Amino acid sequence: MSTDIDDLAALGALGFLSDEEDAYLERNARDEAMAYREALVAIAESLDPVAPPADMKQRILSKVRSRTVRSHEGRWFPVAEGVRMKKLSSDRSRNTVTVLMEMEPGSEFPPHDHKNSEDSFCVRGSCKIGNEMFFPGDFHHTEAGSHHDTITSEEGCLILLVMDYEDYKAA
Repeated sequence: MSTDIDDLAALGALGFLSDEEDAYLERNARDEAMAYREALVAIAESLDPVAPPADMKQRILSKVRSRTVRSHEGRWFPVAEGVRMKKLSSDRSRNTVTVLMEMEPGSEFPPHDHKNSEDSFCVRGSCKIGNEMFFPGDFHHTEAGSHHDTITSEEGCLILLVMDYEDYKAA
């Protein structure tokens, strides 16, 4: 048995191989791979259980309860000509969704009604809702039952929105 096959079989037993490498191992060294898997099981069964650190549950839950979306991650979807949205997160307990809305220069988002409240924050560029201009750092709150006039952006903009799930689905 060659060292390369040994290395591959050991890594395969640990689950570190790509699908292609795993298939190669299965075709060319099935017995060796099985021997490593059996050895790994024997080692695992011979170990005494160790209690995790007292704060381990809290550390795991804090990781599960948080989420990061990098600027290059997520899926943008069109909502109007030259306007797109990307969902960042949702909060089922509050029934809200946090999204980014990006408007290309010269684009418009049509008039619409809000069943529930919405918070928006202009991150980049500028936009106009009806006759009111918004610039980076400006915040806007819309109450439930409100109507938004056409939203326009001459230079393009990026807006962070927190809205009700129903309003999000309508977009």
